[in-house]
Amino acid sequence: MGTKYSKKFKGSKRLPPMNTSPLSSELHRNIARLKQELGESSDVMIRFIKNKDHSFVVGIVHIDGISNTQHINQYIIEPLSKWMISSDTVFSVQDVHEKLEPILSVSGLKVGKRFAEVLTAVLTGGTAIIM
Repeated sequence: MGTKYSKKFKGSKRLPPMNTSPLSSELHRNIARLKQELGESSDVMIRFIKNKDHSFVVGIVHIDGISNTQHINQYIIEPLSKWMISSDTVFSVQDVHEKLEPILSVSGLKVGKRFAEVLTAVLTGGTAIIM
């Protein structure tokens, strides 16, 4: 079946297979793709956090019911929001990546470069922080 899909993809406008597809450099494309793959479910929770001058945006995605919303708010959203709003630095993905571990009180923080890694994390109860 994987071979059929790959052959179909070459001549069509379908999305590439997830296992080989890298994340887009554009936040809105990654969020749209997650919504599409998850069937536009109302259980998919998406929050956006912007820095002080709105020049940098982070998307936080998790599935309500299989992830702990209270913990996500307390240990991810609140600390990340406070840091992004209070910091006067210019933001880049590298800035945020370097600062995430000390700011967030979570274990198992991983960096994913493939769409399938992010989708799997969300489907298994994890939270994706997309930049």
